[in-house]
Amino acid sequence: MRRDGLIGVIGVVLLLAACTGTAAQGPLPPSGHASAPPAAALTMVTAPSVVTDYSRRNNAVLATLTTTYSEHAWDAVDDGPLLDADRFDSAVSQAVSGHSTPLTLTFTATATWANGFTSYPIWAIVRTSVVAEPPQGSGGPDDYLLVVRRDSATARWRDEMIVRVEVVPNDSDDRPGTTTPADVARAQETRLAIARYLETGDTPDVYVTPYLSAVRTQFSEPQSGERARSATCRAYPAAAPGDALPQTLRVVRSPSGVLALMTLRCVETRVAVADGTVRRPAGYAAALGVADAPAATLTQDFEVTLAVSRPTRGRAIVVGTTVSPVRPVRPPA
Repeated sequence: MRRDGLIGVIGVVLLLAACTGTAAQGPLPPSGHASAPPAAALTMVTAPSVVTDYSRRNNAVLATLTTTYSEHAWDAVDDGPLLDADRFDSAVSQAVSGHSTPLTLTFTATATWANGFTSYPIWAIVRTSVVAEPPQGSGGPDDYLLVVRRDSATARWRDEMIVRVEVVPNDSDDRPGTTTPADVARAQETRLAIARYLETGDTPDVYVTPYLSAVRTQFSEPQSGERARSATCRAYPAAAPGDALPQTLRVVRSPSGVLALMTLRCVETRVAVADGTVRRPAGYAAALGVADAPAATLTQDFEVTLAVSRPTRGRAIVVGTTVSPVRPVRPPA
């Protein structure tokens, strides 16, 4: 998890939260430890040490990036959508200011949600409190949900997705949940409905928080010097058929309901007024590897990662949204 202050900008206007990762070896199981994973991928007995280790490795990468830039700095810490976001963010930071000011992020585990597993890879959702030094934003601790994954008994845990919590989700439970095919299908439907909402404004069958509403506004309302602004959104990842890609829909069940984390890939298009031009935010062209020149039309890819909580009774709610600019899966316009 990177991003100075945990805050960035969509286009030039929309505030967005993000995160970082690290690259030191994590602790290995004790000698003779069985290679079979536990029934629940992660519980509050083990989550604090896992998150502390992630925090340590994350800060090691942040420290390295203050002196040495590397495209692959996050590879041993992050995966999936978060890896894409941190790579782009670090490239932008390098282009804008060279090496960034040192930043330390302290993660503390506060709750877990996990299904039962009988083989690796295993994954879980962890709620964490994050404190930044020097203080960022409000200066107080921020509340995040992380999807962490481990590929083997000797592998380090890596972070696939991260979402800033806006609304309290369903209660967690250390007992392993049993997600049903119906739970997953419903989460897939919700993901598609939110994608349609970001494209068209059609309200999904979930409570939309002000932050997600602001994302829709920024994807649809032209800003100064623009004639039009729009976005197309689909389930992430969006890449050529046959590519080996990480899962980006994680669904867990507890006695109080279902919690799902999911990522969309949205391509924002900005069109200048007649005879006008628009240009990319500072550092974006360098991070994309294109000429930093104004144009009549520009596109930018974003990941929109969401947490949706569906209680046993009552309406589902988007409990958190994180938006991160990323490189396209095709040559940029």
